[in-house]
Amino acid sequence: MSDKKRLTSPKGVAVWPKVNEPDTKFDVKGIFSCGLRMSAASAAPMIATLTQMYDEYYASEVRDAKKKLKKCDLPWKECTNDSGNPTGEIEFKFKLTAKIDTKDGRTIEQRPILFDAKMRPMNDRVGGGSIVRIGFEPNLWNVPATGVGMTLRLKAVQVIELKEFGGRTAKDFGFSEEEGFETAFTEDQPEESGDVVDGKQF
Repeated sequence: MSDKKRLTSPKGVAVWPKVNEPDTKFDVKGIFSCGLRMSAASAAPMIATLTQMYDEYYASEVRDAKKKLKKCDLPWKECTNDSGNPTGEIEFKFKLTAKIDTKDGRTIEQRPILFDAKMRPMNDRVGGGSIVRIGFEPNLWNVPATGVGMTLRLKAVQVIELKEFGGRTAKDFGFSEEEGFETAFTEDQPEESGDVVDGKQF
């Protein structure tokens, strides 16, 4: 899909976020990813928008192919508890490939930009359970062997409430505040790749 649309998710709970460093376990190029869980009511407007985009793209591909095409699962699902019963929540899946090889032999590196609640760039390690919003681009595609699908490209994360990676704080180790050294994150955030064409918040 050539047209890039920028969307922003509602607030939700981060599930297995890998937004500081890419996961290379199953892909040597590295994958940034984050699940985002929220109530079905909060998810409904975003699902409606994404479903409409998918349906329009699917119809266009069917017209071009002049035949019915396979449909892939969309990048969200209903959540269930350990007994398999619905919890009333929806979980979206966002991801971004860390390294892309271009046709002219170059390798482009990309990563999501992280912001705090006040929209300042940050470098803190984001752990599961953090409350976040996701800036993303829906990517629609048609692969003959697989079907017509959608990927939610992870472009930016705003952390509303941080639970650091590992879930341990200074208090967990018995520390208390003292007079002395204070850290300051001064590293510049890398610029994202790609052009912003459209934007919508849910």
